[in-house]
Amino acid sequence: EVEQQGAIILTELTQIIRNGSAITFPAPGATSSSLTITVPTGLKSPTIMDVSSGVLRIKEGAGSLINLTDSRVSTTNMVFSNLTGGSPHGSVRIQFTLSRINASSTNEYNYTQNFIGTATLR
Repeated sequence: EVEQQGAIILTELTQIIRNGSAITFPAPGATSSSLTITVPTGLKSPTIMDVSSGVLRIKEGAGSLINLTDSRVSTTNMVFSNLTGGSPHGSVRIQFTLSRINASSTNEYNYTQNFIGTATLR
């Protein structure tokens, strides 16, 4: 569950960033637990990604918040690093940790994995 959700989320976030036209937040060289990008589709701009109460979420334009993780995992250590230097194409490193929610507190069901990826605006 952790591996599957993590891989899908990393792919989805990377694709959204690649299709963006500008990184609005965090500033170049800075890091944050949220990311705001401008996207070419006006109705989806700005697109904001963040974590609240262990749930990774996305908000596109004036739309509603959409949960990217479900109730079986918790997201921690969310870090978006704006790697943009002098290049006209912005880059973002995405780092987060997913942990299986273990309601029974049985050690055999504990599982945590870190995910890291980088995306560059096209």
